[in-house]
Amino acid sequence: MANKGRTFELDTVHDIVVDTDQRFVHAAVPDHSGNARDTYYDLEVIWPQDYHGHCHGAFIELKKRSGDEGKRVSVMSGGNDDETGKEELERLIEGTPNWGDAYVCIKFDHREIIVLHAEYLLKRLEGDVGGFDDAWSTITKAEEKTHGARLTPSDSISMVKPCLSYWESSTAGLDDHRKILYETGVPDHCIQPFELDSAEAATA
Repeated sequence: MANKGRTFELDTVHDIVVDTDQRFVHAAVPDHSGNARDTYYDLEVIWPQDYHGHCHGAFIELKKRSGDEGKRVSVMSGGNDDETGKEELERLIEGTPNWGDAYVCIKFDHREIIVLHAEYLLKRLEGDVGGFDDAWSTITKAEEKTHGARLTPSDSISMVKPCLSYWESSTAGLDDHRKILYETGVPDHCIQPFELDSAEAATA
């Protein structure tokens, strides 16, 4: 499972590199060196915020999960044996620099990827979302109910795998890396436009 997760991370960062302007966007996965505590995230995407050399970054924890639609699945259970899912989330938030934002991205099988702002997710789990602007978070109130993130008795984090009646499939929805770029706020001018297929190009 760990190897599959690492492959997902490397594939995602490769797709981001291909589909962004490398003069402006830096994307990479950290070197874990076999220790989950060596780092607090799986993927970083950094881009210029202004013309004065200031940058903004998204520091992302990627989770790939499978399960039955509409059923609850554990999505964060800790980076090592003595860490809970909530502590893993807190470590991600605390390690993120003040010029960046932390995100948790959940990829259920056959579903478009879910992108959650980590601080908003933690506030939801703790029952306190006061003061958070929904426009700032990457989830709407409807999605807030349907994904149903909650803490288990052991402080793991579980979510409900979305049904196709309200969430796109992986084929109908955006590619994983595109959804991450848009939801984390990478500027449009830094993202390569979609390539038209031959039929679309003929009618363009």
